[in-house]
Amino acid sequence: SGKFWNGNYNDYTLVKYNFNGVQQWVKSNTLFFGDNNPSQCYLDNSENIIMVGKGTTIGNTDYDYFTVKYDAAGNLLWSKIVNGAANGNDEAKAICGDSAGNYYVTGFSDVDPNSAQINYDYFTIAYNSNGDTLWTRNYNGSGNGNDKATAIAADGAGNIIVTGESENGSLGNSNLNIVTLNYSSLGSLLLYANYNGTGNATDSPNAISLKNGNVFICGETYSGAISQKDILVLKYDNFNVGINSSEPTHEATIKLYPIPVLTDFQVDLSDVKNRSKKMTFVLINPLGEE
Repeated sequence: SGKFWNGNYNDYTLVKYNFNGVQQWVKSNTLFFGDNNPSQCYLDNSENIIMVGKGTTIGNTDYDYFTVKYDAAGNLLWSKIVNGAANGNDEAKAICGDSAGNYYVTGFSDVDPNSAQINYDYFTIAYNSNGDTLWTRNYNGSGNGNDKATAIAADGAGNIIVTGESENGSLGNSNLNIVTLNYSSLGSLLLYANYNGTGNATDSPNAISLKNGNVFICGETYSGAISQKDILVLKYDNFNVGINSSEPTHEATIKLYPIPVLTDFQVDLSDVKNRSKKMTFVLINPLGEE
């Protein structure tokens, strides 16, 4: 997949080759009469191709999410366009699928229609195989700044792992952390992890991979001088077991997932404020139910 210049705008293009490199078919934009930029493709177990990206209409500078699904013969099965709550810029960056035939699209969306300043949040959409929306989820980071999801993956247990970059200060702050989320197949937020590099500057992920319950994230970080960027590889083990501190009912509440826990784990309270106060632990089942 990619894009080509049609003389006025970019159009997305999807090309299929056989094993010998012989072109089978070519498909181009059928959604927007404007600029179209694909981000990623996903090939499911039935050899359907699902492509996501961003697109605009003619004269409009704000992008919307687009998702298109083609079968192995190149027939368009369905297409979806999603405009965020602020009617601003929305960019789909990544897609994955699960064994049940559902698809998960993530990226970022301007979510505050009442603000003249752009404020992006992670925006994740779950579709079934027919393109029906199962759920949508936003993530607004602790800094209430710009949060942009860049990669997504699904494991064999139905967990959906989303990672991206999140401002940990005020809106427009250049200090970005890597924030990784674990959603259940029903859209319940099960887990939250935050990485702030040693340089306390910009940390950004580019790709994610899952293996045996472990999460591997590749990206970049400023580990020293602000002008020196390094390659970063993160590994989280047993990422379906851990701490959710992203949505506390008050600042001393932590949720532990799942119950029963089949492996050893440690509870790290180093980021919890006011540790001298009483703390409440709530037991949650794998569906996020107390």
